[in-house]
Amino acid sequence: MKIKTRLITAMKLLARFKYLTSTQFVVLLGVYSQKGTMTNALKELVNMSKPLVGMQSFGTDPKRGKLANVYFITKYGVQYLIDNHNFESEAIHFHNENSNFFNVDYSHRIATIDYKIKFYKWIEDSKGDVDLVDTYFDFTGSNNNNKNDKSLRASTKIDINDKFIIPDMLTKFTIDNKKYVFAFEQHNGDDTKKLTKQLIQYCLALKENIISKEYNHNKSIRVVIVFEKEGAKRSAIKRLKEYDIFIKLANYFIFKTNEEMVEDFYHNWSVLTDKKVDFLEKA
Repeated sequence: MKIKTRLITAMKLLARFKYLTSTQFVVLLGVYSQKGTMTNALKELVNMSKPLVGMQSFGTDPKRGKLANVYFITKYGVQYLIDNHNFESEAIHFHNENSNFFNVDYSHRIATIDYKIKFYKWIEDSKGDVDLVDTYFDFTGSNNNNKNDKSLRASTKIDINDKFIIPDMLTKFTIDNKKYVFAFEQHNGDDTKKLTKQLIQYCLALKENIISKEYNHNKSIRVVIVFEKEGAKRSAIKRLKEYDIFIKLANYFIFKTNEEMVEDFYHNWSVLTDKKVDFLEKA
């Protein structure tokens, strides 16, 4: 089976990011220079009798208009990468045919993948290594009732005493021989009160090094919060400053909007002390 080099690249990217739109392929990943060209090229993989790539349409959103189609690796695509490109099955993120698609959190999930793309590109540019990436839409365990199977659980779920948090992403990576663990939260909308409650759980996790222990990391983690709206970012920072615990842990939380993050991933993250810091820099 002869497949164009760029389409093999597209499949490898889907194996890494699980879900991608034509816009992400073009604007963030540069597989083709035009969205229409990318879409037409992907049809070759989608329209096969045993498609290597699947596609899901999401219709129209009243506020955002037509939502971009989402592409994913199929079971045939998984086998193709294993047979022809030395992939291990565990390294391929693919959409399980029995799973529900993400109609409810479409924008949130696409924005989470935007962050993951920019994170990987920064790591590659920095000649670092990604040791592990877990996202909230990946799962471990099984839905089976077999008593020997572990129950289905979000990959990022962290138990905190009698409660838990499910970060949108948890990453463990190495830069200049130093290891880091960062949690990521994508915040859409204007409800900063709900976000504050969520981040209080992170404070408890930080104080007891719960996430660090879970990821076998001997230092504190950092929490990255990216906002859909600039106003929500400002409102959240103002609200968090009212809590002594956040002021004490200010070094461990950094903030940007999606637009700022895509434009410049590494520099100019906001912190609660009103400074701007680099992604790895302490305030």
